[in-house]
Amino acid sequence: MNRTAQEQGSRSGRPQWRRDERGLTLMETMMALAISVIVVGGAYEVLYNAMRMQTVNEQGVGTQQNVRIAMELIALDLKDAGFNSQVLTPPGLDLGGAAGNCGMNGVQPRDHTPTGNDTGPDSVSMIVPVSLSTLATAITGAAPTTSVVLQNGAVAAAEGFGAAPYVNPVISIAGYQVGTVSSISSDTLTLTAQVNLPKESTLPVGMQVYWLKCIMYKVVHASSNAATEQPLCGGVLPCLVRGTPPCTVGQAGPACVAVVEGIEDLQLSYACDGCVGTEDNVIDDQVGGTANQFDAADFVTNSSWNTGAFLPRTIRLAQVTVVGRQLGTAMGAESAGQGARAIFSPSPLVVHDHNHADGVFAAGDLAAAGALTTYQRQQRRVLTRIVQLKNMGLY
Repeated sequence: MNRTAQEQGSRSGRPQWRRDERGLTLMETMMALAISVIVVGGAYEVLYNAMRMQTVNEQGVGTQQNVRIAMELIALDLKDAGFNSQVLTPPGLDLGGAAGNCGMNGVQPRDHTPTGNDTGPDSVSMIVPVSLSTLATAITGAAPTTSVVLQNGAVAAAEGFGAAPYVNPVISIAGYQVGTVSSISSDTLTLTAQVNLPKESTLPVGMQVYWLKCIMYKVVHASSNAATEQPLCGGVLPCLVRGTPPCTVGQAGPACVAVVEGIEDLQLSYACDGCVGTEDNVIDDQVGGTANQFDAADFVTNSSWNTGAFLPRTIRLAQVTVVGRQLGTAMGAESAGQGARAIFSPSPLVVHDHNHADGVFAAGDLAAAGALTTYQRQQRRVLTRIVQLKNMGLY
């Protein structure tokens, strides 16, 4: 009988057995969804952490890059500071009494608190050479002259040249001849004194002519004046600004501009020759250091550099420390655990004589626990360099 049924089924073309067509039960569906959620959630967590760490690393690299750029700019100007401008008679590169003016000083330190530990960033002014043009007419020792003829259009291209506060700008011909300009006619400059050369000497056509400018480096931050300083950062605080002292909004002359964002602190100390004892081409020993041995204590941290023997002309070395912080908040930093915050600053940095708890942040600084938490979420990079001032000591 079974055989007959199979034969009949075979002849009719129908399947010989029935498949199990049951679907998933509700319990099986819920279990599958739960497993899928766990797998997808784990993958998302891995991806999210990877993206967060990539953001943190990128911000760290960006912060380090900003610190290095700031240091290179400051160090480059310090190395060229002065440029033989010390041969000028007073007032030198005076800027009408503006804070931070250079006068005859190749470098004019401005310690934030000359009498004690700083409560904010230092600043510094210096005389730097800016390429102006080249000689269009040779100058000879056989025919002394007060006229310096530049290439056509040079004066017009030099923003602020001959205008306040540089009404009587100072020029240097290849670092050899320095003079103060008394008048300007087109591209011909008249100096207050003749260019003095040996009779057989010539300053040929094409020799470089520099404009000696007094420039300032200053950090603008959350505690800086909101009306006269903070706008210089263009809304991105903190920043390092560079330009004509005193670096405020609406000042006379070319405006100061933000050169590097994210620079939070600038601290400078100086080693001198002749501020203690006599000038002998050896860095002076300072109180607290080892006698007859150059060490960290020989860098002067607190001084106004304008009294007694502590004068700018005695400075030979500058120790520069730049502190930069990340721009923006790292992804997930608000809820990041200790592992993710290990590369962040756990407590305020102390740089030279400046504790970051003083004067760099908003009012109240780090007195509140919430402010300290915010501080800890910011990545920081600190870079210190000792710069030799090659043009100093020539007075």
